[in-house]
Amino acid sequence: REWCVFRGGISMQHSNHQNRRLLAGAASSVASSEQPTSDIFTLKDFYSDEEIVKKSRFITHVAPIQNQEEFDDFLEEIRDDTASHNCWAWKVGNEYRFSDDGEPSGTAGKPIFQAIEYSGLDNVAVVVTRFFGGIKLGAGGLVRAYGGSASSCLRKAPRVKMVAMSLVEVSCSASFIGIM
Repeated sequence: REWCVFRGGISMQHSNHQNRRLLAGAASSVASSEQPTSDIFTLKDFYSDEEIVKKSRFITHVAPIQNQEEFDDFLEEIRDDTASHNCWAWKVGNEYRFSDDGEPSGTAGKPIFQAIEYSGLDNVAVVVTRFFGGIKLGAGGLVRAYGGSASSCLRKAPRVKMVAMSLVEVSCSASFIGIM
């Protein structure tokens, strides 16, 4: 008996030599064109968390997204205009963006994005809203506060495995129906 594994985890047993050659050739062409990849995870749903750092209140909101338009809608919904800052980052595949929203350059958006990268998640949006508490944190303190808040929230948020799917249409003669 010979087994042939196809993309999507489907395996088939071949009953005769002619079928083996035909199907094994199809499987090897699929296998050679695709590299194995590790599992990719995203967030299961919206999640939020809150931290206090030296009297400043950091509220972190995270959500799964599919594209920039979904992020724009998420940001519009989450943005609090009474807050001091609404800093954010998002990542979908190889596309990403981040913003310091008025904080010193590199102290908010980039640490939030680095938290996303470190988490290993994809298709994720993070918005950290800061309410100033009267104590200046300095550049290093801001980096730790924004990055730490984002990282903590992403760690606590429920995850789900992303499964790549393809629609496949197969045509064959009636004699092959039993093995398909």
